[in-house]
Parts: sequence; C-alpha cells; structure tokens
Amino acid sequence: MVCHSLASSMTSLINKVIQTSTFPDIWKEVNISPIHKKGSRHDIKNYRPISLLSYVEKVPERIIFN
Repeated sequence: MVCHSLASSMTSLINKVIQTSTFPDIWKEVNISPIHKKGSRHDIKNYRPISLLSYVEKVPERIIFN
C-alpha cells in the first residue's frame, strides 16, 4: 500500500533529521498569506501573516517539538 511506503519513507527522513540535528533548508521556506482581521481591507495594519506549511514539513516539526 502507498501509506505503508510513505510512512516508511517519512520515518527514515525524520530519523535522519533527528540523528544529524539538521533541518532541510527547503523545509524552512514557507508561503506567507495575509489574513484580514477586521476594519478596512485597504489598511495593511488590518492583516496578519499566516505561514502555510506542507504536511511533509509539519509532521517532523510536531514530532521534534513534542
């Protein structure tokens, strides 16, 4: 099954990250999207930045954090 293959690959990748104490540079890049809070949409102060990460980046980050 695909999920077993993916889980095995992700496990190997996460173990490598932990063993080498390095986080791949590509995982440090994020897409920032402005989200409107309230008030005028024309005022830049009424927006907050949201970092959009892929699941490939979120899983190891959460495992290492915990």
